[in-house]
Amino acid sequence: MARREESAQIQYLEYSEPGLVPDQGGFLVQRHRPKRFAWPYHHHASIEVNFLDGCEMDYSFSGTPVRVRPDRMTVFWGAAPHCVTNAIGSGQVINVYVSFSQVL
Repeated sequence: MARREESAQIQYLEYSEPGLVPDQGGFLVQRHRPKRFAWPYHHHASIEVNFLDGCEMDYSFSGTPVRVRPDRMTVFWGAAPHCVTNAIGSGQVINVYVSFSQVL
């Protein structure tokens, strides 16, 4: 394996967040003021549902920028590397993490 590919795989593993994977049949809910990630991205093996309440956010999904406007919902597979690159406004984000087994 090329050194570059090996380095990318190690970095990918470092940013895994297993704490955001609910138990089978369960889900996790968080509510907080969004902020820019301190690390390049993270990933987790769950479906992520976000609702922006009075703020907007800029995401990067594997390098592709996406702006989510206030009072909108996003749904995505958390295993794809993603991060918040900017948070605008003083509102909150509600994050719901749903186990993949529940979706199936």
